[in-house]
Amino acid sequence: MAGIHFDVENQCVKIGSLSRRPIWVRPWEWNVTPDGYTALFLVRREVYLYLEAQEGDDSVWVGLRAGESAEDSDGLAVALDENGRVRGLARVPLCSCGDRECGDAGVQFGGEIPVQEIEDVFELVDELRDVGGAAVRGKTWFYDGQDCNLADIPR
Repeated sequence: MAGIHFDVENQCVKIGSLSRRPIWVRPWEWNVTPDGYTALFLVRREVYLYLEAQEGDDSVWVGLRAGESAEDSDGLAVALDENGRVRGLARVPLCSCGDRECGDAGVQFGGEIPVQEIEDVFELVDELRDVGGAAVRGKTWFYDGQDCNLADIPR
């Protein structure tokens, strides 16, 4: 599968033959590289998927939050039940460190995934119900920077 492509002018993100229209597509603000972009998608009410990558990359970084702004919104976590199976989405409130964007260090859903799994992430997140309350450390599932297969998520 071809890598990811960002069309800032038409506000579109393309992955192979698939195309999705985000709320916005922007060049990276920190100018690490001239071909790096971020995009924000509304998956459903109060569930946003943030994505960042370089043009043509075969993997992307994704994260979930409850609003458009990372500074003003809670993060979202994939909450697990006592048996380690997926319960749904739970909020990650402002961390004790005071940095809204920290995602409470490994609780908020996020990580590097292969581009061919982006549509699977959208489907997974869309089907998960809100479970209410705050996420509990040790009872969440998130990408850990290693290659992950969405089929491995315990449901």
